[in-house]
Amino acid sequence: MRPSHNTRYKIKDTDNEITKLRKNASLTQEGLARAIGIAVSTIRRWEQGKCEPTMQVWQMKAFCEAVKVKFEELPQSLSGFRQKSTRKESRTQVRQRIDTKPLKIAET
Repeated sequence: MRPSHNTRYKIKDTDNEITKLRKNASLTQEGLARAIGIAVSTIRRWEQGKCEPTMQVWQMKAFCEAVKVKFEELPQSLSGFRQKSTRKESRTQVRQRIDTKPLKIAET
């Protein structure tokens, strides 16, 4: 049985930042994966620390909206989200690019 949308997950001290953000937003790994358009296995690898998050700008925006945190309020440990891009951008430049009209996130 799947948890309801209003389920609050217990956050452990050992959880990494992505896991804490996801649980605070009452999202399953599947729900977060669906919201940002990636495979559930990718979320699992991020949460297990097996790889670093790499997202396109629209996915960063969707991630922030899904976990209900503004980009500039992400924990410092996540400020290094690598972008799928050949050019390097500062955090301010990324913020300017994602600061457009909000995306709609599908309810889980």
